[in-house]
Amino acid sequence: MRLASLLPVAVQEYLRPYYLKWFYYRAGGRRPDYFDACWRYPEIDLSSTKELPLAQPGCADIVFLPMSDWHARIQRTHHFARTLASNGHRCFYLNPHLGLEFPEPFLLSPRLRVHSLADRIAEVHIHVPREPVYHHRLLTADEQNRVWSALRRILDAYGVSKPVIVTSLPTWTDAALKLRSHYGGSLIYDCHDLIEGFDNMSADIVQVEEKLFEASSLVLFSSEWLAEHKALRHPQLTGKSVLIRNGVEFERFESVETRRHGGVGFTVIYAGSLNFWFDVQTVLRAAEARPDWQFALIGRIESPRIGLLRQPKNVRLVGEVPYSELPDWFSRADAAIIPFLDLPLTRATDPIKLYEYLASGLPVVSSPLPELRRFSHLVSTYTTVQEFVSALENARNEDPERRRLRKDAARAESWASRCSAFESMFPALLAANGTAIPRQTQ
Repeated sequence: MRLASLLPVAVQEYLRPYYLKWFYYRAGGRRPDYFDACWRYPEIDLSSTKELPLAQPGCADIVFLPMSDWHARIQRTHHFARTLASNGHRCFYLNPHLGLEFPEPFLLSPRLRVHSLADRIAEVHIHVPREPVYHHRLLTADEQNRVWSALRRILDAYGVSKPVIVTSLPTWTDAALKLRSHYGGSLIYDCHDLIEGFDNMSADIVQVEEKLFEASSLVLFSSEWLAEHKALRHPQLTGKSVLIRNGVEFERFESVETRRHGGVGFTVIYAGSLNFWFDVQTVLRAAEARPDWQFALIGRIESPRIGLLRQPKNVRLVGEVPYSELPDWFSRADAAIIPFLDLPLTRATDPIKLYEYLASGLPVVSSPLPELRRFSHLVSTYTTVQEFVSALENARNEDPERRRLRKDAARAESWASRCSAFESMFPALLAANGTAIPRQTQ
């Protein structure tokens, strides 16, 4: 048994940053790329407010307390921030690692840092001593105060009043409530995942979701299944829950058809997390049954089960690729897949990749997720390996007109339209410091 495991958890956490940064990484341990990527953006001098443009007249200042690192993978909160910033809102995006991303431990680099990600988007780096993994436990009272105090310093420096506070994870609940109490404004919980469905989510974070539901001015849901599932268990959501689904940067993917690969063979693509919910056995059996097909699986491997897919020679585990390169990958594919196991977590999801596949015109074969029922005329579903293979066979010989139909469907599912619905709620919320909004669907 290692000596460290005999120490109290708090002591282990205090020691871990020094071990990681002074020994593990320097000895060749892999430091995540996104811990370095965040420092490549220009730093903002808090004493010079001119470095971050003001929100346009009539637009809000928005504080994002996210579920994901900006630099690890482009997800829903990123799209919200980027689209709303382009519409004239000013966005402050918290880096959720709270110090893990800093090159040195807290004692050597304790200061608050703010970096400009894009026009009107600032990333906030707050360093707390224990550098907690933000989904492994709740923050201590001291850590919540450090987060709240640092955000207050930034908002004060930029003259922010009555911000819209958007949190995607109950971890940030206490700091968010302090922000709202101090500045007014509104607290919005963007509930875009069934957090209890993740195998690495702390139980105490899940429990605090009840408090966040109660305290929020408005709760957004990304899927109808998720909204209904939570409404049955949390009656306080009545009158303040809104369905705003995921979407697509349509212009980024619509040109895929003109660059479409014209070679021989058949290529099946997947883009997304390769985690415990991925249907490994179906993809494995399909690859074995059709060795003449190529399967390109894009995404970070987050479950050891994915290793089984290294066995067939016609399966390529690509790893993470930059979001900007996805259209090029899609242009070399003939069909796209969403092979998810049937779990509460996957029933609750509205896959962003679905909209990106559709915008690219690609045939889509998926497990029967509830949110895909809206596209039953454009998406093929499977429940067995044979149905999976047959659906992909059909994609090889489909009518080319269906590509246009898929693109037409995706055009109406843009992030611009989602954010238009979202920001239309801001004036009423800010005027009343939180008001019930009639249930809507986007």
